[in-house]
Amino acid sequence: MRENKFFFVSFFVLSYFLEGFKDRNYFLIVSVFFLIYFYWINIKISLSPQIFLILLAFFSIIKSDFLETSYFIFYKTLVSVLFYYYFKNMEEDEKKVFFDFFKIFYIFYLFFLIVSFYISYVFKLNWYFIGKNNNYIAFLLSGGILIKYLDFRNSKRIRDLITMILFVFSLFFINSRSSYVSLILSLFFISRNRLRFLFYFLLCCIFSVFILPDSFLNYILKLNNPKAYARLDIWISGIKGFLENPVFGNGIDFRYIFEKFKFPYFDGFNYYNHSTLHSHNEFINILAEYGILYFIIYLTTIKNSLETKNCYLKVLIINFTIFSFFDIVLKVPFFSIFYFSMLGIASGSDSNAHVFKFRRIFHIIAIFVLVSFFVSRTFDYDDFINSTQSVYRKIAASRCFANYQPYNPVIYYNLAFYHYQLGLYDKTVFFLDEALKIEPNFNLALLMYCDLMLRKGDKDLAKKYFSRIRPYELKDDLYSYRTSHFDKNIYLSLKNNLK
Repeated sequence: MRENKFFFVSFFVLSYFLEGFKDRNYFLIVSVFFLIYFYWINIKISLSPQIFLILLAFFSIIKSDFLETSYFIFYKTLVSVLFYYYFKNMEEDEKKVFFDFFKIFYIFYLFFLIVSFYISYVFKLNWYFIGKNNNYIAFLLSGGILIKYLDFRNSKRIRDLITMILFVFSLFFINSRSSYVSLILSLFFISRNRLRFLFYFLLCCIFSVFILPDSFLNYILKLNNPKAYARLDIWISGIKGFLENPVFGNGIDFRYIFEKFKFPYFDGFNYYNHSTLHSHNEFINILAEYGILYFIIYLTTIKNSLETKNCYLKVLIINFTIFSFFDIVLKVPFFSIFYFSMLGIASGSDSNAHVFKFRRIFHIIAIFVLVSFFVSRTFDYDDFINSTQSVYRKIAASRCFANYQPYNPVIYYNLAFYHYQLGLYDKTVFFLDEALKIEPNFNLALLMYCDLMLRKGDKDLAKKYFSRIRPYELKDDLYSYRTSHFDKNIYLSLKNNLK
């Protein structure tokens, strides 16, 4: 029993210092120690539907065009399912003792995160629990609020109420709409009188609208943040991807699914930020990447876990599941393992199913681990472009990536630039047109178009394109910078030629 507690505490502590294992190299190294531990205690694995999550995730690698990213996500799924079986096949008494310990540890862990967050805020260290995403620490806080709410409801201890209030204020300070929604809905589901809860909640909403200042409501709801309105379009893009390949999905890595099916951008408010990497909805993400078969098994696993009689465990799973409707969590190894562990604890052991020990399949797992180290390097478009001096290879790489990122104007501009270098001006114009269809205010594309029109002697058309250039650079994000950047010397030279 002690080793179980020490193992899970180590997992949480390491996740703090290694940013939730988002860096694949960190995760690969730490996962080796996880697997050695599983080998040492020889965990039980049952032939239940969850084993097919691993097989379907592996099949999705075949459908993906980017092996290094897809394999890492598959490997994360493999480890998460092993954690699921590790906890699922514990004895029921052992599960109860472990979870009672976990509740206490979780609250202390949250205090540690809050202190770290406030220190970071005061000293402007720009630190969050995982990277710069405040949603993750906010989500963990919502779980702590629910635990303390149940503690107070059961025992009426003042310290539980004070702890809950502290967590609530910290949640407001960090500010995460997904956490607000998951917390409120979770409280609704565990409420003893749901109609009364709904009545008081509506009263609070009316009070907030008429009493609280607009600035506070704008802060809580992020009404002035243009990125806050993009999720519906992102969800629609994910659904389009699912409908394209509904049975087995499009392969692991939503970024490239999103690039194929998303709406064009004309203002550049979130093209290159994290919103392009996932669907902001775990269920749509799973449907688009893995397909309906994986999705059904995933839903069945959640449904079975919600049959647990442990109210604390049930509300944590409800909170996690609702949160995943509005944000992505399973992409991060820490949260994926944490969630599957909770699902495993809540599920009954497979006493009637065929069960085999971990050591029987260790050689297969070892092969997956070795392969993961060989495919751990990440390549993206810039890597391909910078890896060669050949213009022809740059063109080939750009054409390839244009298939996966059809709404990326930078790729089309680069294709125009490479053809410009080769003196192929007709093709240059074609790719400039493609870039400007997506981003009409692409400064470098407008400069090149103006130059080409001057070469053709069409001064009027050159003036038309030149007038659209914004002679300033934006640095709000990478997309804004790339599309607003321009060469001032070329700008002034063209300006003189157009006089």
